[in-house]
This record gives sequence, structure tokens and C-alpha cells, in this order.
Amino acid sequence: MMAIRKSIGLIGLFMFCLTGRTLGQGNPPADQAIADAISRGVDFLKGEQANRGEWNDPAQNQHPLGMTALAGLALLENGVARDAREISKAREIVTTLARESDQTYDLALAILFLARCQQTRTGDADALIQTLGRRLGQGDHDGIWDYSVPRSVDEPTPS
Repeated sequence: MMAIRKSIGLIGLFMFCLTGRTLGQGNPPADQAIADAISRGVDFLKGEQANRGEWNDPAQNQHPLGMTALAGLALLENGVARDAREISKAREIVTTLARESDQTYDLALAILFLARCQQTRTGDADALIQTLGRRLGQGDHDGIWDYSVPRSVDEPTPS
């Protein structure tokens, strides 16, 4: 029960951090209240990161890649610097896990995180991002994707 409650809390926190918005009726919270909530969320995520750099959740133990990419993306979107220790460690884990993962959603999150880690539109993760994109593309079955994609891809031939 505790694991489920923690999972729901983590997912809710991720969604709040990613959007940076609050939903509801009535008077919206003051800017300082929003900033304080984001700061608490960032501190929470930093505190939950494992020593190796990943985020783990007992209810999502088959998806450390997706959990780590999503938490790293939430940190980046809320002001944590690309060169911060938490982001660097997460990037190492995401890069390693993405090469072997066959999980559609985990790979999609890895692409988003790795692209956001780059200073410009292009960077040192481009080759991996392109490979992951091709793997996702090869998971297409007449317009339908399932939860897994090929672990290897047919590399394009140079023209």
C-alpha cells in the first residue's frame, strides 16, 4: 500500500513539475506559493535520486530508464542546470540503460531527456537519439505500436 501511495505521489509530482501549472477553480496561488512548491518538488526529486544516479520506485521497478529520464526532465524544466551533478549522473544512467531497453515509453522519455540535456539543437547525444528514434520507428506495426520495440535497428545506408 505504501509503495502504491508513493508511486501516485511521485507521478503527481512529476506532472506538476513538468507543467509548472496548477489546475483548479477559485483564486490561483500566488507566484511565491508556486515557486515554493516547485522548489520543494525539486528538493524532493534530488533527495530521492539513488547514488548511481537513477530514480527507483518499487511499483515501477521494471522502468528505471523511464523513471530516471522523467525525473531528470522535471529537474531540467524547473531550473536545475544541465551541468548539475544530479543531471550528469542521470544522463550517464539514461545513456547506458537506453542502449539495452526495448520499452517504447522509456525510450521516448530517454530521447526527450537527452535532447533537453544538450546546450543547442545538436550535441554529443545526437547519434544515440537518432538510433533510439529509429528503434521506435521500427516498432511500428501498420500504425500501431505496442510496449516494446526492437533492441537493434537496421542502420541507414550512406547515400
